[in-house]
Amino acid sequence: MRPAYSGSEVRAAEQPLLDAGRGPELMRRAARGLAQHVIAVLQGTTPVSQQGGVAVSGRRASRVYGARVGAYVGPGNNGGDALFALAQLRGRGVDAIAFTTHDRWHDDGMRAFRAAGGRVVPAVDRAAAAGLLFTLDVLIDAVTGTGTRVGAAPRPLDLPVPPAGVHVVACDLPSGVDADTGRAEPGALAAATTVTFGALKRGLAVGEGRSLAGDVTVVDIGLGPHLPGPSVWLCEGPARLDPPVWNAHKYSRGVVGLVAGSEQYPGAAVLAARAAVNAGIGMLVVVAPESAPTMRRMILEACPEAIVAAPGDGVFDRVSAWVLGPGIGDDADQRRSVERALSSDLPVVVDASALPYLPETPRRAATVLTPHAGELASLLSGRGIPVSASDVSGDPIRWASRAAEELSSVVVLKGPTTAVATPDGTVRLVTGAPSTLATAGSGDVLAGVTGALLSQAGQEAGPEAAAERAEDAVALHAAAARQLPAHGFGASALADSVGEADDRH
Repeated sequence: MRPAYSGSEVRAAEQPLLDAGRGPELMRRAARGLAQHVIAVLQGTTPVSQQGGVAVSGRRASRVYGARVGAYVGPGNNGGDALFALAQLRGRGVDAIAFTTHDRWHDDGMRAFRAAGGRVVPAVDRAAAAGLLFTLDVLIDAVTGTGTRVGAAPRPLDLPVPPAGVHVVACDLPSGVDADTGRAEPGALAAATTVTFGALKRGLAVGEGRSLAGDVTVVDIGLGPHLPGPSVWLCEGPARLDPPVWNAHKYSRGVVGLVAGSEQYPGAAVLAARAAVNAGIGMLVVVAPESAPTMRRMILEACPEAIVAAPGDGVFDRVSAWVLGPGIGDDADQRRSVERALSSDLPVVVDASALPYLPETPRRAATVLTPHAGELASLLSGRGIPVSASDVSGDPIRWASRAAEELSSVVVLKGPTTAVATPDGTVRLVTGAPSTLATAGSGDVLAGVTGALLSQAGQEAGPEAAAERAEDAVALHAAAARQLPAHGFGASALADSVGEADDRH
C-alpha cells in the first residue's frame, strides 16, 4: 500500500521548508527527478502501459543527445520545475523548447533555461507550436499543479494536442486535474507517465485523474517528516489469499448464508452463490422461500454443493457470515430474512436491495456495505444528508468516508477505483479493475466474493479486519476479470473465473 495525500496536505508539508528558505532546494530536487525520468523515457527504460482505458505510446528516441523535448510551461512553480528540468536536459544535448502558456513565468527557471540555450515559443502561437509538436520525442505538461480545483463549471484548457507518437509526461499531475478528487477540466492532456513530487496525490488514483495520469512515479523531495499520518491508501497489490490449514474442515473454512434472488430476479442469487463457492468457502447455505421456486431450482442446478433451505431452517445456525440483497427486489419473504440476518450478531455484507433495511442503530458485528454511487447517494439522502450520484462519483473518497462514519459500517464504494472506507476515516483505494467489469451481475459476484472472505475472518472481526477482507475481495474480483477476454464477458464467466484467479502474495 502507498499513502495518498490531498493537495492541501502536501502544500502544508512544504510550508515549513519554504519558510526556512529551502524553496529553491525543493524545486531543484523536483526538476532533477523530472529530468531523470525524461532521460529514462528517451532511453526506452520507462514502462509504458495501458491504464484506465487510455492507450499510451511513445516515439522512444532510444537516445538522449539530439532528442527533442518540449514543455507546456505555466506561470507557477509547476512551470518552474519544468524549466529547470529542461535546462538540465540541455546539458545532455537535448533540444529543449518551452511553450509558454501565459505572459508570465517562473523567473529563475526561465533564466536558467535561457542560459542553457533553450528556445521559447508562446503556446498562443498555435501554428508554430503545433508544427513543433510533431517533431518532439517527449512533451512535459507543466501548466497547472496541485492548486487546481475543478468545480461545477470547469474551465477548458485550450492547448494544442500533441500527436499520438509523442510521449507526454505530466509534471506533478496532469494539468487541469484536481489533486483531491481526480476531476478534470475539459482539454486535460492524457499522459503516458506522471512524475509527482513529495507524495502521491489522491487525484492520481481516482476519477479522470487515474486514466489521465498513466504510470505514476513519486519523486522524494524531502517532505516525509512534515506529512501527516496518512488516512488514504492506494492498494495495488494482489489479494491476500492463503490455502486452508492442514486440519481445516468445512465449517472452519467459512459458512456463507445467502439471502439473494427472487422469483423475478433468480439470476442474482445464482451469480452470488457461484462466486462465493469459487472464492473458497467450506459451505454455502441459501435462503430460498417457497415464493421463489424458479430460484430454488436454478441454484441447485448451478451449485449442487449448496444447501437450499427455507427461512428459519436450523441449518442456518452454522452460518459465519451473511450476504444480503442481490436481486431480492420487493419479495416480502426475502425482506424478512434480510431483517432477521441484520438483527443477528454475525458479520454481514449488505448489497443492492438490502441497503434500505440497514438499521438505524449501529450493529455490533462487522457490517460491510457494497453500494455503487447511486445507491450510496440514496442511502445518505435517506439519512438526511442530501447528495447526488454525480456528487458521489465525483468525490468518492469524501463520500465513502462520510458514509462509513455515518453508518458505522465498512463502505465499499464500487467504481473504476473502488474506495473501501472504515468508520475511523481510513480509506483504501483499490485499483486494477478493468472496465469490462461494467456489466450486469458484476456486483452480485463481488457481493458473493466479499461474503466468502468475510466468513473466514471470524465472528469477532472488527472494522479493520472486515475492511481488509473487503479490499482482498475487490482485488480478487478484478483479477478474475483481467483473465477474461478484453472485449467483454458476462457475469457468469466472471463468477467462474473467481475460482481460477491466481492473485496471491
